[in-house]
Amino acid sequence: MPESPDSSLHRAASPLETRIGLFAGATFRLASGRCLDCAAIPQALWYFADETIAAPRPGLPVAGFSRSVSVWQDVEQWAVTHPPGTPIDAPPLVWIGSPEIVRGASLSPDGATLAAGAKRWSFALVPKIPLNRSYYNAASTAYLAPRTLTVRGSSRDGVFTARTLWPEDFRLDSSAPLQRIEPTPEAVRALVRAEPRGGAQSPFAAITLWERSPGSARRWDGAPVLAVILNGAQGDDDEAHGGHFALVTGRVGAAGTPGGPGAINDWITNNFYTLDAESEKGIIAAMLPLDNYLADLNSGQAWYRPSYLIVAVLKRKRVASQVQGALERTYNQFYRHQLLYDHATMNCTSISVNVLR
Repeated sequence: MPESPDSSLHRAASPLETRIGLFAGATFRLASGRCLDCAAIPQALWYFADETIAAPRPGLPVAGFSRSVSVWQDVEQWAVTHPPGTPIDAPPLVWIGSPEIVRGASLSPDGATLAAGAKRWSFALVPKIPLNRSYYNAASTAYLAPRTLTVRGSSRDGVFTARTLWPEDFRLDSSAPLQRIEPTPEAVRALVRAEPRGGAQSPFAAITLWERSPGSARRWDGAPVLAVILNGAQGDDDEAHGGHFALVTGRVGAAGTPGGPGAINDWITNNFYTLDAESEKGIIAAMLPLDNYLADLNSGQAWYRPSYLIVAVLKRKRVASQVQGALERTYNQFYRHQLLYDHATMNCTSISVNVLR
């Protein structure tokens, strides 16, 4: 049946039309945790019963796990048989959060309308979780309205209900001047602490700290990355008063792709978080796109504390792929509760560093 002339003006895109981390989005399908034919283990799916996930299409090799060994023995044995350069298995699930995405969007100054090209929607927000103390307000509209946005959410009857709002100028800048620092923990610590209030009210900035051949052309388009993200300490997250840490993999956006040169929002963030408490922000431990990790209206870290990324732009993907593969295997054991989260001794940082080891 042909669509009505107006229906195409209110249609958003699929979040699978571009990459998800190191993976082609087309190799996934959208589902929920109630999926009966997904490759993910039931223990993992349980946490996402009413959430939108990306599940590998049938026939793809999917990350597994070994029984009767410790988590770290499992990862070590896997690494022996999967040296760098081995094709990476697909993650059993990625927490996408929303079935639709709008790129190149603009928000009207009054926050009532979302537009992208010829498309128009009335603009709405997902409900605030009652215990969440950091949420969208009039200041958010004033900040976002002048910017071009990528918005994740869902559309119905001419209304787009947003879940994630990502400014598209949050990207790598291949022309940024080199600002070299000493390769020491003290220098990195000083850089992170240099901004007033830890950078909580500082504008987004992308700087180059080191490069192998200074002065040479930077060929970052489509390059694989391995990154670490640090979120500052703040008392608005009952499970992470001391800050948060995660490993990130993906590819730099390129010309001709939906995100464009330097885009970072579709990188996979590997977020380890306690599974045994109901988060007041709706956070679930998962592999998820960077824009959701930072800018989800309830669970996004950037709504309530500053964040820092240190990104290694790589020539080849073999190291990033091996790290991501090890993380996928760790998640399977984590959802099985073979790895128990502990705020003091086995937290987001501990788990991530153990995987790297």
